[in-house]
Amino acid sequence: MKVAVAPAMLAVGAAAAANTAFLPWLPDLVDQELGGRGAINHAMHVAVLSAIFPLGGMIAAPFAGALADRYRFQLFLFFAVMALAVSTALTGATSLVVLYGLRAVAGLAFGAIVPLCLLVGHQVACDPHEKAGLFTILTASLFLGDFAGPLLAEGSARILPELPLLAVNRRPNGTPYRRAKGTPCKDRARLM
Repeated sequence: MKVAVAPAMLAVGAAAAANTAFLPWLPDLVDQELGGRGAINHAMHVAVLSAIFPLGGMIAAPFAGALADRYRFQLFLFFAVMALAVSTALTGATSLVVLYGLRAVAGLAFGAIVPLCLLVGHQVACDPHEKAGLFTILTASLFLGDFAGPLLAEGSARILPELPLLAVNRRPNGTPYRRAKGTPCKDRARLM
């Protein structure tokens, strides 16, 4: 494996984990904002917040490729990773409206990161077999991130319940985001 592909693997895996790690927390974040009002609204917000990340990725991916053809893609990749990191870190400290925006920004960043990391694999590989192998490794990193995200979320909640996923956890009104230790979202069984 080429050394240049390792950061791309990490970026792709982290981008996928940024989505799936917050999926278990979305019902709690919505519940905190709604204050227990309206189960129908709760389910709708959780569904839309879950879908907005891949939608952003779907929208951004074609533009990322076009921009990579015109500009230095490494710089564009750096900014996409930074946008993903900042939007993910702020997820626990926002209102519901801002949470929608942060999930959209994270999805757009995800949509830029994946094709740009595949471009890294394309540029470092010399022959078609090597390219196929690197694309396979990068795709596996994507699925590893999807797999690891919820496990990271639950592990971080057990280690640091006051600071899940090391995300900023102060709401705009100053109250911390909290999830009761070991208790799942009360609506999770109803939603599944």
